[in-house]
Amino acid sequence: MVRKDFRDLRWAGLFLLLGALGGGVATLLHPPYLNTVMGRHELVAIAHTGYYGLLHWALLAADLFMGFGLVGLFLYLLRERGLSFPLLSAFALNLLQMALWTGLFVGEATSLIQEAAAYAAMTEESYQELLAILNASRASYEIALGYVAMAMLWVGTLLFSLALLTIPSYPRVLAQLGIAGSLLALLAQGAAPLYPILGHIRIMALLQGPGGAWLFLTGLWLFLRTKETKA
Repeated sequence: MVRKDFRDLRWAGLFLLLGALGGGVATLLHPPYLNTVMGRHELVAIAHTGYYGLLHWALLAADLFMGFGLVGLFLYLLRERGLSFPLLSAFALNLLQMALWTGLFVGEATSLIQEAAAYAAMTEESYQELLAILNASRASYEIALGYVAMAMLWVGTLLFSLALLTIPSYPRVLAQLGIAGSLLALLAQGAAPLYPILGHIRIMALLQGPGGAWLFLTGLWLFLRTKETKA
C-alpha cells in the first residue's frame, strides 16, 4: 500500500515536470527580441507573428504549473522540517511571481499584439516620438516587472534548494544544482540591465538552463517518491 502523504505529492511532481518542460520549450519558441520597445521592427514582427499570443498563454500555463508544483514542494518541506522564515519566504516569493507573471503574460497575449499592430502602421517619425513616451512609462515598467518576477522565482528556488539540503533522501547533487542554477540565473538577471545582450531571450534561456533542469529533476524526484514509500 502506498502511503497517502507521499501519494498526494505526485501532483506536485507532475506540475513541476510540466512547468519546467513547457516553460523551456515555450521560451525557446519565443521570437528572439532583445526588448519589445527597443525598435519598431520588433513591434512589426510581433504584429505579424501569428503564434505570439498563443505562445504567451502557453508561458502562463507553464508558470502556473511550476508555481503550484513549488507549492507542493513547500508542503513537503513543511511536513518534513517544519515552518521556518526562509521556507515561508520561498513560498511567498513563489506566490508573488505567479501573480506578476499572470498579469504580464495576459497583457502580452492580448493587448500587446493589438498595440504592436497600431505601432507598425505608424510612420517612423511618429513612432520615435511615441517610443520616447513608452520608454518613460508603462512599457518600461512592464519589462522591469518581468525581471522582478523572474528574480522572485530564482530567489525562491535558491531557498527551496537550501532547505532540501537537509532532507537525507534528496540527492545532494540536485540540491547543489539548484543552488548553483539559481545563483547563475540571478547573476544574469542583475547583469542584463548593464549588458543588454544578456536580456536576449535565447541567451537568458541558456543561463537559466541549470535552474530549469533543477525544477524538472526535482519534479521527477517528487513524482517517483511514491515508489520509495510503499508500506
